[in-house]
Amino acid sequence: MKVLIDEDGRLHIERAGIYRQQTCPFSFAIGMTTSCGDWCPHFGEPVFFSEEIIDNDTDSTLVPRVQLTLCHNTAFYIPKEDLVDFRGEKKMEAGEGENENQDR
Repeated sequence: MKVLIDEDGRLHIERAGIYRQQTCPFSFAIGMTTSCGDWCPHFGEPVFFSEEIIDNDTDSTLVPRVQLTLCHNTAFYIPKEDLVDFRGEKKMEAGEGENENQDR
């Protein structure tokens, strides 16, 4: 699964090769439709980390990953290269600027 956050903070998920904008599933309860995006307090900033994959009893590999947390602590764990973030000056592709975000 690939994830894109557009320049306005809206969440898009790739489905069948096409990025599709995601709608907030809770906005219907108040009689309106809004897209999922970074203006929502439930939308977490991407968190970059490395996951250790054990190949056999003696070898392991660190794989760069990203966690994106949304509503009700639903989290997506995807390869780092599958996230593209186009928000403002923080334009970030595949984790570029990772250290900048950690300093804030």
